[in-house]
Amino acid sequence: MSSLPYIPAEYVTTQSNGVFFHFSPHEAESDQYFVIQACQTALHAVRRILDCQPQRCVHVCCFYSTDDAQQAMKRRLSPTMALAPYSTSESGLIIVHSPGIDPLNADVDRMRRLFAHEVVHLLVAETTGSTKVLGDGNANMHVSAWLNEGLAEVVSFRSIDADVRLGAIIRGYLHAKTYYPFGVLSQWLDDLNSDSRSLAFAHVLAAVELLCQRYGIHAVFDHIQRIEAFFDPSDVCSPSRLADLATILN
Repeated sequence: MSSLPYIPAEYVTTQSNGVFFHFSPHEAESDQYFVIQACQTALHAVRRILDCQPQRCVHVCCFYSTDDAQQAMKRRLSPTMALAPYSTSESGLIIVHSPGIDPLNADVDRMRRLFAHEVVHLLVAETTGSTKVLGDGNANMHVSAWLNEGLAEVVSFRSIDADVRLGAIIRGYLHAKTYYPFGVLSQWLDDLNSDSRSLAFAHVLAAVELLCQRYGIHAVFDHIQRIEAFFDPSDVCSPSRLADLATILN
């Protein structure tokens, strides 16, 4: 039994390479193995890309059913959703859903990408001294959602070598008819039910990828709080405004 929130009391804990996995006692061994391998592969990719790995204790809870998820999270979640809903100075938690719930959860590349995305959230929280509890309005996060989600998306796409798809998203962003303030994008990203969330993800993924291409992903990660301070929430997330970052990073 784990003392962390969001993990059902009846779930069984197993450890693999320093990561604690929490599964329903009804979860098939093959699905447990799949989740563990997807997570470990993602961790290896994140280490390769960012030259960094979590120093805190990492937990992964795999919900066996949407009912388990709703009871534990006190909200209805999509059966394909992954989150990093809890992060403290001692530990971080990632939640995913069982491959048995939806075929998308059994897609190897997709699950590796989702795990890489959530691991980056844990790393950002750890390196910036942020803490997170789902529903707290990001009160103790020191990085805005646009930058946090953008970096997580960049790493997740690079982790599975999705260059073609990434290139298409960047082209769409560069030719967008409308650009939005950083604060608006963050609001859409923070609202799990926002109809504009997918659009926001595309814009922040492209924006942070352009920064990474120009300055290097290590520089963006290492200077994430300087980048956070440089852009005001009212600034428009446009290619021309992103170029202004050269004044502090060049």
